[in-house]
Amino acid sequence: MTFPSEPFDPALHRRMEARARQEFEAAESEAAVLAARRRRLVDAVWEAVHRGRRIVVSVGRRTVSGAPVYARNDLVTMETAAGIVDIYLPNIDALVVTDEAAEGRPADKDVETFAARVSMLQLSKFEVEVVCRGGGPGFNGTIDYAARDYVALKGAMGTVFVALEAIAYLIRRPPLR
Repeated sequence: MTFPSEPFDPALHRRMEARARQEFEAAESEAAVLAARRRRLVDAVWEAVHRGRRIVVSVGRRTVSGAPVYARNDLVTMETAAGIVDIYLPNIDALVVTDEAAEGRPADKDVETFAARVSMLQLSKFEVEVVCRGGGPGFNGTIDYAARDYVALKGAMGTVFVALEAIAYLIRRPPLR
């Protein structure tokens, strides 16, 4: 019995390779789509932190932009010209990761959530502007205390109670002297 030196037709061999390549590319594409579907907004910001990219956050008619330095769970912290901004991700309207390089450096892990950040800030006595969903005028003052579901902010008008779930972001400025 004699065996041919070429067991397969070369044209058939090329078609089989092309088909296998198409199937592999389709599976790879589906895997990329599945991975993207599992991502959260904080994951996109975390990547921006580590790639040194600026972000722009929109809340109603207001926007704030800067260098993100921390992203975890529902909290993003970024450095801006106006001060340090702590963002409560569930209450923003949109977020853009720009191609523009950012100057900030990633911050060390310090808190897990936005509520924990607010509680921490009550100890620092930073002057803050609290911006709520809708992006209207903010409330200015120092955080007197952070309760379970609201923040007591001491300002020129007296004490303002702001529901924690209404806050989109706050801008901190250096402590008053």
